[in-house]
Amino acid sequence: MLALPLENPLTRDMDLDSPETTARRMKLIRQKPFLRRIYEEWYRSIAADLPPGPGQVLELGKNAL
Repeated sequence: MLALPLENPLTRDMDLDSPETTARRMKLIRQKPFLRRIYEEWYRSIAADLPPGPGQVLELGKNAL
């Protein structure tokens, strides 16, 4: 019940797994400086905890941004 008032109207009725939903959410995050800083901080924290070494990292998750 709490999630509905917090949903953005631009993504409210979209399929959660749709690439369009992900693209739209990314755009919303980039347009909101405070939210963008939270995500940047979160991913910097994750990157700092990764072990050093060659290669790339694949993020697996339901809501990867």
